[in-house]
Amino acid sequence: MSQQSLPFDEPPTGQTVLPIYQHIIESCVDIILDRFKQQLPDLSNIHILLSSSGAVTQFRSVLLQKADTIGHSALLGPNIMSLENWAKQQSLLSLTTLSEHSRELLLVGALKEFPHIYKQSSPWTLAESLMELFDELTLANIELPKNLEDFQQKISDAYGATEDVKATLGKEALLVHTLWYAMQQQLSDLGSVDRTTANLLHLGNSTEQLPDNQHVFFCGIDNPAPSETDWRKQLLKRQQLNLVVQNYTEYNSKKSDDPYHRFLDFAYDIKSMNFYQRAELCKEQLSNSPVQSRIRIFASESAE
Repeated sequence: MSQQSLPFDEPPTGQTVLPIYQHIIESCVDIILDRFKQQLPDLSNIHILLSSSGAVTQFRSVLLQKADTIGHSALLGPNIMSLENWAKQQSLLSLTTLSEHSRELLLVGALKEFPHIYKQSSPWTLAESLMELFDELTLANIELPKNLEDFQQKISDAYGATEDVKATLGKEALLVHTLWYAMQQQLSDLGSVDRTTANLLHLGNSTEQLPDNQHVFFCGIDNPAPSETDWRKQLLKRQQLNLVVQNYTEYNSKKSDDPYHRFLDFAYDIKSMNFYQRAELCKEQLSNSPVQSRIRIFASESAE
């Protein structure tokens, strides 16, 4: 296997961006086996990090199958897990992390102290939405202004709001601001952090513990939060990281005439036109659905 045989080029930056229709796990396995062919079957110094722990079993299976085809029926290593679990394993921080269920109970309890804010809404439904919002704020390293009026003005400026809209935004800002600081106070009183905060702290500490002779491959969707971007930069600078990612906005550089590939292009080209326009154009250009024999929809209890 040679680098030229691969269906893409690997930039010198350590990042390979794949079109959305290309099998990311198989591509990542090809890169690993090619780059470390001299060390095979010993891949014990390699860490393969995935966007989701649900893909670990599939990745290991593909890796073993491809290694077997080049004469290695068994491998020593590598370490394959989600980025979240790896960071927790690498970090030396000792954190008391509040479970998501306990966090929800705390948030509902805090909501019930402010019935004038949520009025007729269900505190449980509202708590779930607020948890998602708070996680997004944490991942983006956004700290809410201490002063409520400053926060309300910041939101109004962001939306370019009229006076009528400002009144509605003011109510929502009051809810978010009040519950954000109420939740932070409760966590402080408990000496705990929420799961998202814990993940960020572990990730920041993980690079300090990585030996120089070990290498990391990240395989997944290219949509990093600011903290993950910092983590990537550190390891790329140390030449200990390779990124094998799919970026929905980069698909144009890998155009394909295959109907299924074109369907995926329409599905994920979120910047050029809205969903309805993409659906109409897809229907016009692809009279017969290319996905009927390849994609199935089923109900699942979890993302895995």
